[in-house]
Amino acid sequence: MAHLARGFERVDAIRVGAVLDERDPGGPAGIADLERWSAITSA
Repeated sequence: MAHLARGFERVDAIRVGAVLDERDPGGPAGIADLERWSAITSA
């Protein structure tokens, strides 16, 4: 996705978001994975 930022002079931040359904069978596991990932990659 970094190629999308080439048209800008400066990029201060890139945010990634996700929507997870708690009722989805993979939902709770997905939420746990997302929490781990966000803790590791936080600046």
